[in-house]
Amino acid sequence: MRIRRAVLLRALGACVLVVCLVNLLNGLSPHVGSSHAHFQLSSDRDGSWLRYFIHSRLFGIKSGEDDPQINISDFLYESSDDLIEISHKKHSHVVQRILQNNDTVDMITKPATPARYSKRIGGVDLPVPLWQRRLSDRLNRTGADFIDDFDHRYFLVELLQVRIYPEDRAKWTIAELKQWMHFLFLAGVEHIYICDHYKNSSERLALSLQRYVTLGLVTYLDWGAIRDPMLAQIKCYQHIINAHKYEAIWQMALDMDEYPFSVNDKEEDFLFRFLRTAPAYVTEISLANFLMLGQGDRSRDMVIDRISRMTPREANLLVKPIYRPERVQANVHRNHLIMGKRVAAPSNQMRMLHYWGARVQDWGADTQHTLDITMEMTSMRDAWARRVRESLLVFGEHTAFNSSTGP
Repeated sequence: MRIRRAVLLRALGACVLVVCLVNLLNGLSPHVGSSHAHFQLSSDRDGSWLRYFIHSRLFGIKSGEDDPQINISDFLYESSDDLIEISHKKHSHVVQRILQNNDTVDMITKPATPARYSKRIGGVDLPVPLWQRRLSDRLNRTGADFIDDFDHRYFLVELLQVRIYPEDRAKWTIAELKQWMHFLFLAGVEHIYICDHYKNSSERLALSLQRYVTLGLVTYLDWGAIRDPMLAQIKCYQHIINAHKYEAIWQMALDMDEYPFSVNDKEEDFLFRFLRTAPAYVTEISLANFLMLGQGDRSRDMVIDRISRMTPREANLLVKPIYRPERVQANVHRNHLIMGKRVAAPSNQMRMLHYWGARVQDWGADTQHTLDITMEMTSMRDAWARRVRESLLVFGEHTAFNSSTGP
Protein backbone atom coordinates (compact mmCIF):
# COMPACT_ATOMS: atom_id res chain seq x y z
CA MET A 1 0.00 0.00 0.00
CA ARG A 2 2.82 2.41 0.89
CA ILE A 3 4.60 1.56 -2.35
CA ARG A 4 1.45 2.26 -4.39
CA ARG A 5 0.95 5.57 -2.56
CA ALA A 6 4.56 6.62 -3.25
CA VAL A 7 4.21 5.74 -6.93
CA LEU A 8 0.97 7.71 -7.17
CA LEU A 9 2.56 10.73 -5.48
CA ARG A 10 5.53 10.64 -7.86
CA ALA A 11 3.20 10.34 -10.84
CA LEU A 12 1.10 13.24 -9.60
CA GLY A 13 4.23 15.34 -9.08
CA ALA A 14 5.40 14.55 -12.60
CA CYS A 15 2.02 15.56 -14.04
CA VAL A 16 2.11 18.85 -12.16
CA LEU A 17 5.61 19.51 -13.48
CA VAL A 18 4.55 18.74 -17.05
CA VAL A 19 1.54 21.05 -16.77
CA CYS A 20 3.74 23.86 -15.43
CA LEU A 21 6.28 23.37 -18.19
CA VAL A 22 3.61 23.32 -20.89
CA ASN A 23 2.12 26.52 -19.50
CA LEU A 24 5.56 28.10 -19.50
CA LEU A 25 6.24 27.01 -23.06
CA ASN A 26 2.90 28.46 -24.10
CA GLY A 27 4.12 31.76 -22.72
CA LEU A 28 7.37 31.45 -24.62
CA SER A 29 5.92 30.27 -27.91
CA PRO A 30 5.25 32.85 -30.61
CA HIS A 31 2.41 30.69 -31.91
CA VAL A 32 0.37 29.58 -28.92
CA GLY A 33 -2.01 31.67 -26.84
CA SER A 34 -2.27 35.40 -26.43
CA SER A 35 0.90 37.29 -27.27
CA HIS A 36 0.28 39.61 -24.32
CA ALA A 37 0.60 36.68 -21.85
CA HIS A 38 4.35 36.54 -22.55
CA PHE A 39 6.12 36.00 -19.21
CA GLN A 40 2.90 36.78 -17.36
CA LEU A 41 4.20 34.72 -14.43
CA SER A 42 6.66 37.51 -13.69
CA SER A 43 3.82 39.61 -12.26
CA ASP A 44 2.84 36.80 -9.88
CA ARG A 45 6.21 35.53 -8.77
CA ASP A 46 9.63 36.83 -7.95
CA GLY A 47 11.74 37.37 -11.08
CA SER A 48 14.67 35.37 -9.71
CA TRP A 49 12.36 32.39 -9.12
CA LEU A 50 11.09 32.58 -12.70
CA ARG A 51 14.64 32.85 -14.02
CA TYR A 52 15.65 29.76 -12.03
CA PHE A 53 12.57 27.87 -13.22
CA ILE A 54 13.22 28.62 -16.88
CA HIS A 55 16.92 27.84 -16.66
CA SER A 56 16.49 24.61 -14.77
CA ARG A 57 13.58 23.26 -16.83
CA LEU A 58 14.50 24.44 -20.32
CA PHE A 59 18.29 24.55 -20.27
CA GLY A 60 19.16 22.09 -17.50
CA ILE A 61 21.17 24.67 -15.55
CA LYS A 62 20.70 26.70 -12.41
CA SER A 63 20.28 30.44 -12.29
CA GLY A 64 23.61 32.21 -12.15
CA GLU A 65 25.57 29.64 -14.13
CA ASP A 66 27.51 30.68 -17.25
CA ASP A 67 25.69 32.10 -20.28
CA PRO A 68 22.09 30.96 -19.82
CA GLN A 69 21.21 33.22 -22.79
CA ILE A 70 18.18 34.66 -21.04
CA ASN A 71 17.57 37.63 -18.79
CA ILE A 72 14.06 38.24 -17.59
CA SER A 73 14.57 42.00 -17.24
CA ASP A 74 15.34 42.22 -20.95
CA PHE A 75 11.80 41.16 -21.76
CA LEU A 76 10.14 43.86 -19.69
CA TYR A 77 9.76 47.03 -21.72
CA GLU A 78 11.06 50.02 -19.82
CA SER A 79 9.74 53.29 -21.20
CA SER A 80 11.92 56.39 -21.21
CA ASP A 81 10.73 59.98 -21.11
CA ASP A 82 13.76 60.88 -23.24
CA LEU A 83 12.88 58.48 -26.07
CA ILE A 84 11.09 59.99 -29.05
CA GLU A 85 9.42 57.38 -31.22
CA ILE A 86 7.23 58.47 -34.11
CA SER A 87 5.12 56.04 -36.12
CA HIS A 88 1.77 55.69 -37.86
CA LYS A 89 1.49 51.97 -38.56
CA LYS A 90 -0.92 50.48 -41.05
CA HIS A 91 -0.73 46.73 -41.53
CA SER A 92 -1.12 44.98 -44.85
CA HIS A 93 -2.23 41.44 -44.11
CA VAL A 94 -3.95 39.16 -41.64
CA VAL A 95 -2.36 36.35 -39.66
CA GLN A 96 -4.63 33.36 -39.13
CA ARG A 97 -3.82 30.64 -36.64
CA ILE A 98 -4.83 27.10 -37.50
CA LEU A 99 -4.00 23.70 -36.08
CA GLN A 100 -2.15 21.54 -38.57
CA ASN A 101 -0.66 18.17 -37.74
CA ASN A 102 -0.96 19.01 -34.03
CA ASP A 103 1.32 22.04 -34.50
CA THR A 104 0.06 25.59 -34.47
CA VAL A 105 1.35 27.44 -37.52
CA ASP A 106 0.96 30.92 -38.94
CA MET A 107 -0.96 31.19 -42.19
CA ILE A 108 -0.24 34.53 -43.81
CA THR A 109 -2.91 35.86 -46.13
CA LYS A 110 -1.93 38.96 -48.08
CA PRO A 111 -4.66 41.01 -49.76
CA ALA A 112 -5.57 40.12 -53.31
CA THR A 113 -2.96 41.45 -55.70
CA PRO A 114 -4.10 44.90 -56.84
CA ALA A 115 -4.58 45.42 -60.55
CA ARG A 116 -1.54 46.63 -62.45
CA TYR A 117 -1.46 50.26 -63.45
CA SER A 118 1.08 52.89 -64.48
CA LYS A 119 1.88 56.45 -63.53
CA ARG A 120 3.09 59.07 -65.98
CA ILE A 121 6.42 60.52 -64.84
CA GLY A 122 8.29 62.98 -67.07
CA GLY A 123 6.23 62.00 -70.08
CA VAL A 124 6.90 58.27 -69.58
CA ASP A 125 4.43 55.68 -68.21
CA LEU A 126 6.14 53.83 -65.35
CA PRO A 127 4.63 50.71 -63.74
CA VAL A 128 3.57 51.17 -60.12
CA PRO A 129 5.28 48.44 -58.07
CA LEU A 130 3.18 45.93 -56.17
CA TRP A 131 4.14 47.26 -52.74
CA GLN A 132 2.94 50.76 -53.65
CA ARG A 133 -0.31 49.41 -55.08
CA ARG A 134 -0.91 47.58 -51.80
CA LEU A 135 -0.09 50.74 -49.89
CA SER A 136 -2.59 52.73 -51.93
CA ASP A 137 -5.30 50.13 -51.35
CA ARG A 138 -4.54 50.10 -47.63
CA LEU A 139 -4.71 53.87 -47.28
CA ASN A 140 -8.01 54.01 -49.14
CA ARG A 141 -9.59 51.25 -47.04
CA THR A 142 -11.61 52.25 -44.00
CA GLY A 143 -10.62 50.77 -40.66
CA ALA A 144 -7.05 50.10 -41.80
CA ASP A 145 -5.37 51.71 -38.80
CA PHE A 146 -2.96 49.69 -36.70
CA ILE A 147 -4.57 47.22 -34.30
CA ASP A 148 -2.22 45.93 -31.59
CA ASP A 149 -3.16 42.28 -31.29
CA PHE A 150 -1.87 38.93 -32.48
CA ASP A 151 -4.07 38.76 -35.54
CA HIS A 152 -2.77 41.96 -37.14
CA ARG A 153 0.95 41.56 -37.57
CA TYR A 154 3.54 42.29 -40.19
CA PHE A 155 5.22 39.29 -41.73
CA LEU A 156 8.68 40.93 -42.06
CA VAL A 157 10.13 44.17 -40.70
CA GLU A 158 13.63 45.66 -40.81
CA LEU A 159 15.65 47.22 -37.95
CA LEU A 160 18.26 49.87 -38.75
CA GLN A 161 20.56 52.06 -36.73
CA VAL A 162 22.11 54.72 -38.94
CA ARG A 163 24.04 57.96 -38.82
CA ILE A 164 24.30 60.07 -41.96
CA TYR A 165 26.83 62.90 -41.77
CA PRO A 166 28.92 64.98 -44.21
CA GLU A 167 32.31 63.75 -42.95
CA ASP A 168 31.54 60.10 -43.75
CA ARG A 169 34.29 58.85 -46.06
CA ALA A 170 31.91 56.35 -47.61
CA LYS A 171 29.63 59.27 -48.62
CA TRP A 172 26.36 57.61 -47.71
CA THR A 173 23.52 60.13 -47.86
CA ILE A 174 19.75 60.21 -47.55
CA ALA A 175 19.61 59.39 -51.29
CA GLU A 176 21.31 56.03 -50.75
CA LEU A 177 19.16 55.37 -47.68
CA LYS A 178 16.01 55.81 -49.75
CA GLN A 179 17.38 53.56 -52.51
CA TRP A 180 17.97 50.85 -49.91
CA MET A 181 14.53 51.31 -48.35
CA HIS A 182 12.76 50.99 -51.70
CA PHE A 183 14.71 47.84 -52.50
CA LEU A 184 13.62 46.33 -49.18
CA PHE A 185 9.99 47.21 -49.84
CA LEU A 186 10.28 45.50 -53.23
CA ALA A 187 11.87 42.48 -51.51
CA GLY A 188 8.90 42.06 -49.16
CA VAL A 189 9.75 44.16 -46.07
CA GLU A 190 6.60 45.89 -44.83
CA HIS A 191 7.90 48.25 -42.16
CA ILE A 192 11.28 49.73 -41.18
CA TYR A 193 12.28 50.81 -37.67
CA ILE A 194 15.02 53.45 -37.86
CA CYS A 195 17.14 54.47 -34.87
CA ASP A 196 18.62 57.81 -35.92
CA HIS A 197 22.07 57.81 -34.29
CA TYR A 198 22.86 61.43 -35.13
CA LYS A 199 25.57 63.38 -33.29
CA ASN A 200 24.60 66.92 -34.27
CA SER A 201 20.99 68.04 -34.52
CA SER A 202 21.61 69.14 -38.12
CA GLU A 203 22.08 65.45 -39.05
CA ARG A 204 18.61 64.37 -37.86
CA LEU A 205 16.62 62.42 -40.45
CA ALA A 206 13.17 63.09 -39.02
CA LEU A 207 12.19 65.63 -41.67
CA SER A 208 13.59 63.58 -44.57
CA LEU A 209 11.63 60.51 -43.43
CA GLN A 210 8.41 62.28 -42.45
CA ARG A 211 6.40 61.10 -45.45
CA TYR A 212 7.38 57.46 -44.82
CA VAL A 213 6.35 57.82 -41.17
CA THR A 214 3.01 59.40 -42.10
CA LEU A 215 2.25 56.59 -44.56
CA GLY A 216 2.94 53.92 -41.94
CA LEU A 217 6.11 52.63 -43.61
CA VAL A 218 8.67 53.79 -41.02
CA THR A 219 8.89 54.11 -37.26
CA TYR A 220 11.41 56.84 -36.41
CA LEU A 221 13.36 56.70 -33.15
CA ASP A 222 15.48 59.61 -31.95
CA TRP A 223 18.60 57.69 -30.91
CA GLY A 224 21.32 60.29 -30.48
CA ALA A 225 21.85 60.03 -26.71
CA ILE A 226 24.06 56.88 -26.64
CA ARG A 227 27.32 57.77 -28.34
CA ASP A 228 29.13 54.40 -28.50
CA PRO A 229 27.97 53.03 -31.90
CA MET A 230 28.08 49.31 -31.02
CA LEU A 231 26.37 49.73 -27.65
CA ALA A 232 23.77 52.01 -29.23
CA GLN A 233 23.13 49.47 -31.98
CA ILE A 234 22.52 46.57 -29.60
CA LYS A 235 20.30 48.75 -27.41
CA CYS A 236 18.39 49.89 -30.49
CA TYR A 237 17.75 46.30 -31.56
CA GLN A 238 16.78 45.19 -28.05
CA HIS A 239 14.46 48.14 -27.57
CA ILE A 240 12.63 47.34 -30.80
CA ILE A 241 12.41 43.66 -29.84
CA ASN A 242 11.03 44.57 -26.41
CA ALA A 243 8.57 47.19 -27.59
CA HIS A 244 7.49 45.78 -30.97
CA LYS A 245 8.13 42.02 -31.03
CA TYR A 246 4.41 41.21 -31.19
CA GLU A 247 3.99 43.33 -34.31
CA ALA A 248 5.95 41.06 -36.66
CA ILE A 249 6.59 37.37 -37.22
CA TRP A 250 10.09 38.03 -38.60
CA GLN A 251 12.58 40.84 -38.05
CA MET A 252 15.70 41.50 -40.12
CA ALA A 253 18.69 43.55 -38.92
CA LEU A 254 20.76 44.75 -41.90
CA ASP A 255 22.69 47.99 -42.35
CA MET A 256 21.97 50.36 -45.23
CA ASP A 257 25.00 49.07 -47.17
CA GLU A 258 23.69 45.48 -46.92
CA TYR A 259 21.18 44.14 -49.43
CA PRO A 260 19.49 40.72 -49.25
CA PHE A 261 19.76 38.98 -52.61
CA SER A 262 17.98 35.91 -53.94
CA VAL A 263 20.00 34.03 -56.53
CA ASN A 264 16.97 32.49 -58.23
CA ASP A 265 13.88 34.52 -57.27
CA LYS A 266 13.94 37.94 -58.96
CA GLU A 267 10.34 38.98 -58.36
CA GLU A 268 8.77 41.25 -55.74
CA ASP A 269 8.24 39.69 -52.28
CA PHE A 270 11.13 37.23 -52.70
CA LEU A 271 11.92 37.46 -48.98
CA PHE A 272 8.32 36.62 -48.14
CA ARG A 273 8.44 33.47 -50.26
CA PHE A 274 11.83 32.48 -48.87
CA LEU A 275 10.79 32.82 -45.22
CA ARG A 276 7.53 30.93 -45.76
CA THR A 277 9.66 27.81 -46.31
CA ALA A 278 11.30 28.05 -42.86
CA PRO A 279 10.23 25.24 -40.48
CA ALA A 280 8.59 26.26 -37.20
CA TYR A 281 11.66 25.26 -35.16
CA VAL A 282 13.89 27.78 -36.99
CA THR A 283 14.36 30.91 -34.90
CA GLU A 284 17.13 32.63 -36.87
CA ILE A 285 18.46 32.50 -40.43
CA SER A 286 21.99 33.77 -41.09
CA LEU A 287 22.76 35.48 -44.40
CA ALA A 288 26.31 34.97 -45.65
CA ASN A 289 28.38 38.12 -46.30
CA PHE A 290 29.43 38.65 -49.93
CA LEU A 291 31.33 41.90 -50.51
CA MET A 292 30.61 44.24 -53.43
CA LEU A 293 33.84 46.14 -54.08
CA GLY A 294 35.39 48.84 -56.21
CA GLN A 295 34.54 52.31 -57.45
CA GLY A 296 32.30 50.89 -60.14
CA ASP A 297 30.85 52.96 -62.94
CA ARG A 298 30.70 56.46 -61.41
CA SER A 299 28.41 57.69 -64.17
CA ARG A 300 25.61 55.60 -62.65
CA ASP A 301 23.57 57.26 -59.92
CA MET A 302 22.45 54.31 -57.75
CA VAL A 303 24.61 52.03 -55.60
CA ILE A 304 23.32 48.71 -56.98
CA ASP A 305 23.56 50.05 -60.53
CA ARG A 306 27.13 51.26 -60.09
CA ILE A 307 29.04 48.50 -58.28
CA SER A 308 29.17 45.13 -59.99
CA ARG A 309 32.21 43.27 -58.63
CA MET A 310 31.65 40.65 -55.90
CA THR A 311 33.83 38.33 -53.85
CA PRO A 312 33.22 34.84 -55.30
CA ARG A 313 32.71 33.36 -51.82
CA GLU A 314 31.48 34.73 -48.52
CA ALA A 315 34.16 37.13 -47.33
CA ASN A 316 34.04 36.44 -43.58
CA LEU A 317 31.90 35.12 -40.75
CA LEU A 318 30.11 38.44 -40.17
CA VAL A 319 26.68 37.18 -41.13
CA LYS A 320 23.48 39.13 -40.55
CA PRO A 321 20.26 37.64 -39.10
CA ILE A 322 16.60 37.28 -39.98
CA TYR A 323 14.82 36.05 -36.86
CA ARG A 324 11.60 35.54 -34.91
CA PRO A 325 11.73 38.43 -32.41
CA GLU A 326 9.86 36.68 -29.59
CA ARG A 327 12.62 34.07 -29.33
CA VAL A 328 15.83 36.13 -29.16
CA GLN A 329 17.90 38.63 -27.24
CA ALA A 330 19.62 41.17 -29.46
CA ASN A 331 23.15 41.08 -30.75
CA VAL A 332 24.62 42.38 -34.00
CA HIS A 333 25.66 39.40 -36.12
CA ARG A 334 24.08 36.51 -34.24
CA ASN A 335 21.37 37.00 -31.66
CA HIS A 336 21.20 35.06 -28.41
CA LEU A 337 18.54 32.41 -28.92
CA ILE A 338 15.99 31.73 -26.19
CA MET A 339 14.52 28.78 -28.05
CA GLY A 340 14.61 27.22 -31.49
CA LYS A 341 17.59 26.84 -33.81
CA ARG A 342 19.83 28.98 -35.99
CA VAL A 343 20.39 27.89 -39.59
CA ALA A 344 22.48 29.29 -42.41
CA ALA A 345 20.69 30.34 -45.57
CA PRO A 346 22.15 28.35 -48.49
CA SER A 347 24.27 30.95 -50.26
CA ASN A 348 23.26 29.52 -53.63
CA GLN A 349 19.71 30.59 -52.76
CA MET A 350 19.87 33.63 -50.48
CA ARG A 351 22.79 35.82 -49.44
CA MET A 352 23.70 39.33 -48.32
CA LEU A 353 25.49 41.70 -50.70
CA HIS A 354 27.59 44.08 -48.63
CA TYR A 355 28.41 47.25 -50.59
CA TRP A 356 31.84 48.21 -49.27
CA GLY A 357 32.64 49.98 -52.52
CA ALA A 358 36.16 51.42 -52.46
CA ARG A 359 36.82 50.74 -48.78
CA VAL A 360 39.58 48.16 -49.29
CA GLN A 361 41.43 50.58 -51.59
CA ASP A 362 41.20 53.46 -49.09
CA TRP A 363 38.50 55.14 -51.19
CA GLY A 364 40.90 55.63 -54.12
CA ALA A 365 40.91 54.21 -57.63
CA ASP A 366 40.40 50.49 -58.21
CA THR A 367 43.54 48.47 -57.54
CA GLN A 368 44.75 45.19 -58.97
CA HIS A 369 44.14 43.62 -55.56
CA THR A 370 40.45 44.59 -55.72
CA LEU A 371 40.16 43.10 -59.19
CA ASP A 372 41.99 39.91 -58.13
CA ILE A 373 39.69 39.16 -55.19
CA THR A 374 36.42 39.86 -57.03
CA MET A 375 34.46 38.68 -60.03
CA GLU A 376 31.99 40.48 -62.27
CA MET A 377 28.43 40.11 -60.94
CA THR A 378 25.70 42.03 -62.74
CA SER A 379 22.69 39.96 -61.63
CA MET A 380 21.71 42.49 -58.96
CA ARG A 381 21.98 45.39 -61.40
CA ASP A 382 20.14 43.54 -64.17
CA ALA A 383 17.28 42.35 -61.96
CA TRP A 384 16.66 45.28 -59.65
CA ALA A 385 18.28 48.60 -60.68
CA ARG A 386 15.51 49.58 -63.08
CA ARG A 387 12.75 48.53 -60.66
CA VAL A 388 14.28 50.42 -57.73
CA ARG A 389 14.61 53.50 -59.94
CA GLU A 390 10.98 53.22 -61.06
CA SER A 391 9.83 52.66 -57.48
CA LEU A 392 11.58 55.85 -56.35
CA LEU A 393 10.30 57.94 -59.25
CA VAL A 394 6.69 56.75 -58.95
CA PHE A 395 6.87 57.50 -55.21
CA GLY A 396 8.03 61.04 -55.96
CA GLU A 397 11.66 60.61 -54.86
CA HIS A 398 13.19 62.47 -57.82
CA THR A 399 16.26 63.54 -55.79
CA ALA A 400 17.24 60.07 -54.55
CA PHE A 401 19.86 59.67 -57.29
CA ASN A 402 23.47 60.82 -57.12
CA SER A 403 26.59 59.72 -58.97
CA SER A 404 28.96 61.58 -56.61
CA THR A 405 27.79 60.07 -53.30
CA GLY A 406 27.65 56.52 -52.04
CA PRO A 407 30.55 54.10 -51.59
